[in-house]
Amino acid sequence: MDDIYKILIAAVVGFALNPVTEKIKLSIAARDNKKKIKNKLSISKDILANAIRTLNTTCTLREAYINQNDHNHPVFLLPFIKTPNLHDDFEKCYLSLSKNQRNIIEIVIYGLAHATKLESKAEKFDESLKDVLNETKYTDIKEIKAAHDRYYKRIIACEKAMLYSLVTIRKNLELAINDKPQQNTDAENFASTSEELGITFNLSWWPYLHPEQKVSPTDITDVGRN
Repeated sequence: MDDIYKILIAAVVGFALNPVTEKIKLSIAARDNKKKIKNKLSISKDILANAIRTLNTTCTLREAYINQNDHNHPVFLLPFIKTPNLHDDFEKCYLSLSKNQRNIIEIVIYGLAHATKLESKAEKFDESLKDVLNETKYTDIKEIKAAHDRYYKRIIACEKAMLYSLVTIRKNLELAINDKPQQNTDAENFASTSEELGITFNLSWWPYLHPEQKVSPTDITDVGRN
């Protein structure tokens, strides 16, 4: 009886160590991780939809404040763009993804990092404005308005760049989930996003969306240098 148990144990151990078995385990793990990352992509897409709505409204209100003489303005809401971490699951399921999905998800990860940097830059401008207001004695409301305008112009440049990035990222998330190639232009992405989310974009914020104007998209991200 002991010999039978030894044989069975040896068979189980041998099966567990079999290269084919290891490949099966890796395949199952990759499939599970692929499900995880697709779920995270869907969650990220929903998060960015809300962020785009919020940011589009904030940009509109902030620009209206800059263009008015009155100092009064509503509260400028900040978008929530903290999405699930994609990097680890992406690496784990890399081999089970199509080449198209790999390329798009890499672009998404880079884009989210870029958007986070823009958000951080806008927050620093806002903190600088608070410091200036606290350290300076103003005698005229026009001086206070001028200080706000100066920093709000820098902040809104970041916000518009971030909004552009989020629209692009969200469409790429959709493509990665459905494993579809990138074929639409940026202008088409804005049009479809506007329809899906029920919002209107001020396309004059991004001149390079118009083919007749040759302006690089990277120009909008080079903010706060003046």
